[in-house]
Amino acid sequence: MAPPPPTGAPAATVAVLPPLWFGDSTYTTRLAVEALVFASYGVGFNLIFGATNQLFLCVGALAAVACLSTAALAALVLRRRNR
Repeated sequence: MAPPPPTGAPAATVAVLPPLWFGDSTYTTRLAVEALVFASYGVGFNLIFGATNQLFLCVGALAAVACLSTAALAALVLRRRNR
């Protein structure tokens, strides 16, 4: 069986690009990052539901991970702004 393709480097590249593309515009950068978050949620949902057919077991877990990640990221951003 072939190993899965590496996903760390492309994901990190995509996560770093919005500030470089939009420069000083915080609104468009925030919008792009939010779109990336929802896209990753959709990919995870599709992976779990499409591959394993376990819809009812994954919805709560995906929502919990999304909420935890959003709260951690928001706390980090707010901490950096208040410096």
